[in-house]
Amino acid sequence: PETAKSVAEASAAAEKAGDQFEAAAKDGASPEEATKSATAGAEAAKDTAKQLSAAAQQLREEVRQAALALAKESQAQAEELAAARDAVEDALNGPTVSLAEQMAQLQAAQKKTAEASRLQQQASGRPEAAKAMALTEQIAEAQAAQQIADNAADDLANGAAATPLKASAQQQAVAELAEAAAAQADGQESKAALDEAQAAASKAAKDLFDGKIADAQSAQKQVDAALDKAAKLAETQAQSAMKAAPTATPDVAAQKAAEQAARAAEDLAGPDAPEAAESLGNAAEAGADAASELTAGQPDAAKSAQQQAEKKLAEAEKNLKATLSDLAKKQQAELAKQAKQADALAEKTAMLEPVATEAIEAAEAAATGGAMANSDAGDQVAAAMSAERQLERAAATLAAKEQQVRRDQSVAEALAALAAQQKDAATMLDEQRALAEGMAPGVEPSNPEAFNAEKASQAAAEFAEAQRATGQGAAEVSGQQQVANPPLRQALQMAAALPSSQQAAAMAGEKPPVGELKPLPAPQESDGKPAASEGAPMGEGTPSDDAPGQPGEAAGEGGKPASEPGQGDTGFVPQSPELTAQLLAGPEATAAMQAAQQLPPGAKPQSTPNPNNTSTPPSQQANSPSSPMPDGTPGTAFNGPKQTAESKNAPVKDGAIDKQPEKTDLGDSKAGKRDGDADAAARKFEDQPWFAKLPPELRRSIRAGAQQKSPRAYEERLKRYFQSVD
Repeated sequence: PETAKSVAEASAAAEKAGDQFEAAAKDGASPEEATKSATAGAEAAKDTAKQLSAAAQQLREEVRQAALALAKESQAQAEELAAARDAVEDALNGPTVSLAEQMAQLQAAQKKTAEASRLQQQASGRPEAAKAMALTEQIAEAQAAQQIADNAADDLANGAAATPLKASAQQQAVAELAEAAAAQADGQESKAALDEAQAAASKAAKDLFDGKIADAQSAQKQVDAALDKAAKLAETQAQSAMKAAPTATPDVAAQKAAEQAARAAEDLAGPDAPEAAESLGNAAEAGADAASELTAGQPDAAKSAQQQAEKKLAEAEKNLKATLSDLAKKQQAELAKQAKQADALAEKTAMLEPVATEAIEAAEAAATGGAMANSDAGDQVAAAMSAERQLERAAATLAAKEQQVRRDQSVAEALAALAAQQKDAATMLDEQRALAEGMAPGVEPSNPEAFNAEKASQAAAEFAEAQRATGQGAAEVSGQQQVANPPLRQALQMAAALPSSQQAAAMAGEKPPVGELKPLPAPQESDGKPAASEGAPMGEGTPSDDAPGQPGEAAGEGGKPASEPGQGDTGFVPQSPELTAQLLAGPEATAAMQAAQQLPPGAKPQSTPNPNNTSTPPSQQANSPSSPMPDGTPGTAFNGPKQTAESKNAPVKDGAIDKQPEKTDLGDSKAGKRDGDADAAARKFEDQPWFAKLPPELRRSIRAGAQQKSPRAYEERLKRYFQSVD
């Protein structure tokens, strides 16, 4: 409110100044009237500048307070995100994943044991039993695929799937598996059941693709029933063939393969099913003995070892089935617990991060499905793995959001520090301006409280640096480049329409004051292109009675601003904060700073320049900090000694391009070769000019936030991966 009031008062003063200048420039006005109006306009413009300066100081304090509030709010939000992320990672640390991994490994052991049993029947001279067992394995594979297809159809019906393509493809895969199994079936009933399953699966796939979900689910029930019937028939046929007398000669190759399969199953079952692993080890030993006897040409002697192997394989299958059943009961209870945790987490993150909430809800749905009474071991393994992936996704999303918020907190803290620095520098410039204006020309300063060119130059440099960094940081945080506050925009535009002091002096018939520098060109990036950001931050850069137009804009012909009156510069980032600092310092202080910078090292300024003396030695004009450098770089009145040596590109050479030595920076254009390149690429904001202007401790804070470690869930997954590789 206070700032708005000051801006309103400045706007009224600006209108008054504009009226006075219009009266001075009016056709038909006498010289005396024009001079009087121009003088009054100049005084009104000076009042406007003072009021705008006061408003700018108030605004700097408001910016500082707002930045501190933003930092505090960001810190609170980051702490909430961190707490939510920790809760998600705690849910990931539950036993569901380890149980799922155990179950998956035992399922693999179970499958390998079935393969060993089938090969053992082949080795014992019962190929019919081996074929029936192979058919049983094929049907079991089709049943597992059908369970996946059923779940996909449910997702489509519940709206969890956007298109039917995945569900239809999975159902069609079941039809192909059933067709392959039917081709291997010997019994008429088994073949008929598998043909029925294949036809129903094909129909379900078509219905899913056509969007007939109800018809597809009805056909899927037929597939389930037909596969169950075929599995029972194949199991009965296999058991009958296993009890029958051998119909073929023993198979040495099959016996050796059975031994290898039994040992592989032993390795898989060892950690979680020791009894089954022991039986599998005994079966492998018996199989090795049988293979030795068969190789020696003694099939009768091998029968006893083959029978022992069959017995131990049957025991292993029984033990594996019992162990899996126990683990399934534990997993069911843990999934139900995880579903409740996920429900609570979804409520906690709903207001923090919607994407994380969506992932948590998906994990809850997966855990709930795996905890159902009719879910088997395969369903529970799939549910636990799905819930883990979704919770990992939620943890990663929360970690990324926390990192972003902490980075915003660091930027807000930097803005608060920069606003304070800018405010202090502006106060120092005001004080030095008053001292410079109060000193008599040509008198050497002896009073310690007199104007100090070194302090003024330092304050001007700090002001310009803080102003540009503040504008760039504000644009970064707000996500916009232009000032949106209507009163501020109006004040900036009206101030831009005010004539410069040179114009006012010309209207009044006076000599223009010295110390007034031409506006500097827009800041240049390292590649020579104009800076992308333009504008003056929040009322800064507006011209006072000492400004030849809008600061940061090159003066047009006749000393008029290059931009149209009333448009103004309403961006956050100033085009030339150095010129704004000069305007705050005033013409007398600016001239004194320029004179001090031209003295030899160790010399002291002899006097304050006469404001009415407009002559400047050509040598000083050539080396003036406000003049462009020989390489085109704009100078300033307070940036200290500048390098005057020319900096030009090397001339183009004739002939072929020289090849640089390999394994050097010059000969290798790949990113990341030099120290820090990878980090700079990973954190794009470090490439921005505002980041380089931040205090070192805040830059370190932002870098530390960008280098946060990965979520705990990812570390655990990597650990399990490398353990499995070892």
